[in-house]
Amino acid sequence: NYKPPQRAIFSIEDVRKFTQSKTYSEYLRFVKECGESIRATGIMSGKYPISKTVLNIEKMLNEAEKWIEDFPPINQPMRFGNRAFCSWHSRLSENALNLIQEILSESNKANKFEISQDLAPYLCTSFGNEQRIDYGTGHETNFCLFLYCLYKIEVLTSKDMPALVLNCFSTYLRVMRTLHKNYVLEPAGSHGAWGLDDYHCMPFLWGSAQLIDNPEITPSNAVQDETMIKFGDDWMYVGALQFTRSLKKGAPFGECCSMLYSISNLPSWKKVYSGMIKLYEGEVLGKLPVVQHIVFGKILKATWLINSSSSSLSGASSPQRPSQTNSPREYDAFINVHAPWAQETKTGDYVNVMLGENESKN
Repeated sequence: NYKPPQRAIFSIEDVRKFTQSKTYSEYLRFVKECGESIRATGIMSGKYPISKTVLNIEKMLNEAEKWIEDFPPINQPMRFGNRAFCSWHSRLSENALNLIQEILSESNKANKFEISQDLAPYLCTSFGNEQRIDYGTGHETNFCLFLYCLYKIEVLTSKDMPALVLNCFSTYLRVMRTLHKNYVLEPAGSHGAWGLDDYHCMPFLWGSAQLIDNPEITPSNAVQDETMIKFGDDWMYVGALQFTRSLKKGAPFGECCSMLYSISNLPSWKKVYSGMIKLYEGEVLGKLPVVQHIVFGKILKATWLINSSSSSLSGASSPQRPSQTNSPREYDAFINVHAPWAQETKTGDYVNVMLGENESKN
C-alpha cells in the first residue's frame, strides 16, 4: 500500500533530530557539492554537460512559466497577493504527476508513477503557497529538495550538478521572478531591510560559490550598478542583487538591503560562501517555522521517531495536490540583524559568529 509523504517535524525537538539525521547531512552534502561544482563557471560558459533529464526539467519549468499568460493578474485592490496566482498554482498541482513522469522518461525506473507521487509535494510547494499567496525560503528549499531527490534515486548524477544549478535552478529563479512580477507574492517571513532578501537564499549561497576564483567580480564591486548590468545574466549572485534592487527602488542600496551591503565588506567569495552555508543551516534548515512544512516519504526519509500525538494533527500531503497547513505567514527566512560574519569590531577583526572562526586582519 502506497503511503504518501507526510510531515515529520512538529517541534523544536524534531528540528534537532532532523538536523542530526542522515537525511539532513546527505542533503547538505548535496548542496555543498553543487556549490563546489560551479566554481568560476558562468551560466553561459558552456563548460559543463547538460543531460536529457536536465533538459526535461528545464522544459517543465518553461511550460509552467507559459501558463502565467493564461492567468493574467486580476484587477483587485492589493499590496500583495493577486488571486490569479491561485489559478496558476492549481494548474501546477493538477499536472504535477504528468510533469514529473516526463522528467523521468529518460530513466529506466520501473515505479515511475510511485516516484512521481513522492516527488509531487516538493514540486508543488516550490512555487509558493496558493492560499496565502506568499513565497519564502521554505518554498525555495522544496525545489532544492526536489532536485536532491532526483539525484538520490540516481535519475541525476554528480555530472549533472553544474547544470542542476546553472540551468535548472537559474531557470526556476526566472520563473519565480516572473511570478513575483505578475502576482506580487507576499514575502513569507521577510525581515525587510534587516534581512538578506525578501524571498531567496540559494542564489546567494550557490551564487557566491560560483564566484570563487572569478578575477573580475569581488564582494565589494558586486553591489555596483555597472557590475549588475554587465554580469547579472551570467553570475547568479549578481543577478540576485540586481533583482533585489529592482524590487526596492527609491532608496539607497545600503539602506534597503543593509545585510547584503554589509556582506560586500568581506574580503573574498570563499568567506561569503562559508557564511552563506552557515546562514542556510541556522536560519533556514534550523528554523521550525520553515522546516515544519517539509514532508518525508520513501525517498526523503524521516529517520527519527515521530511523536504520534503531534503527527495525528496533520494529515498526509496528497500526491496530486499537496495540502498546505493553515499556519501563519512565518517562514522565517533570515536573521533580523546585519550578518555577524560581515561586521568588523573596533579592533578591525571580523566577527565570524556564523563561521565559527577567529581570523584577524594583520
